Order: sequence, then C-alpha cells, then structure tokens
Amino acid sequence: MKSNTDNYACLSRRGETFLLEGKYDEAVSIFSRLIADNPTPWVYAHRGEAYRLQKSFNNALDDFNNALNFPSPEQKDYAWAYAHKGETLRDMGMDEKAREEFTTAIEICNDVYAWAFAHRGAAYDLRQPSNRKPALEDFNKAIELYNDYAWAYAWRSWVYLLMGKGTRAYYDLLQAITLDCNIVTLDIHREMNQLKAEGLIKVE
Repeated sequence: MKSNTDNYACLSRRGETFLLEGKYDEAVSIFSRLIADNPTPWVYAHRGEAYRLQKSFNNALDDFNNALNFPSPEQKDYAWAYAHKGETLRDMGMDEKAREEFTTAIEICNDVYAWAFAHRGAAYDLRQPSNRKPALEDFNKAIELYNDYAWAYAWRSWVYLLMGKGTRAYYDLLQAITLDCNIVTLDIHREMNQLKAEGLIKVE
C-alpha cells in the first residue's frame, strides 16, 4: 500500500504531465486536490501556470502570489514562480510589471536564466523605437546562454527587422525555423500583424 507521501508525489507528477500535455482542466483539478491536502509553493505555482494557459489570468496571479508569499524558506528564491508570474502579466499587457518579475527571477538565478531573459525581451512594446535596444540585449543574452533557443531567435529577428537590419532578421528567422519548424507561434503572429497594421513593417 502506498504511503500518503507516495500518493502525493504520484499526483504531483500526474498534474505536471497533464500540464505538459495541454490538459489544463485536468491539471487544475489535480493541483487543487493537492492544495487541499498539503499546499506547497510548487503546487500553487504549477496550478497558476495551468490557469495562465487557460487564460484565467486573475486566478493565475492569485496562485503565483500564494506561491511567492508562502511561509516557507524556499518561496523567496522561487525564480520559476516569479518568471511565470511575469509571463502572466505580459499576457495581460502589463509589460512594465512583467519585466519587474522577470528581473527578479534573473537576479535570483545570477543572470543565467535564458527563458526569463527572452520573455523579458518580449515584454517590451516594440512599436516604441527606444524599447528595441533593451529587447535586443535580452534576446542576445538568452541566445548566449542557450544557443539553440528557437523562440529567442524568432523574436530577435523581429527586432532586427524593425531596426532596419533585414539580413540579420532573415538569418535569425532561418535559424529559428531550422531549430523548430513550428516556431512562428500565435503570439509572434499577433505581434507582427499589429506592427504591419501600424506601418512599422513593410511587406514587399
């Protein structure tokens, strides 16, 4: 007979599997059971991520805050929760607050958190020319830390395009597609369509 600890660990893995498979309702259900039994920062943060992916952003923020305010030593250095709280805020269009959370995650990880650098870069409004340089610096750092980071190459290509550096933009996008043929994701499409609509990118 499995112990309660074994059952808890098994359910945790099951919830994470549902999350990775895109079964967000099932993930929320599992993580909610775990929270009712024994709440931890990890479970709150992962339910928060499931809520984020469901676009239930207020619930996601509540869970990330619960994870980060949890009365335990590990919560203060929970970089993953800070980063994914930042991503929730980015999804909500709260870019400045998002960048603050990404920065906290980066600082906790001593500047070696490629995902947080890349997503902080994406949290700049690229319609503003003054935002392109700091965004570019973040994508550069993400790629320096993880040279096969297709998502960062794709976003950096848009920055180069806006800066009038078409050749660099082309080769970055080519590299992104080489690494991941499905990389031109919906959020990148939305960003590009918005920029095209505002006349910031000319399509020949």
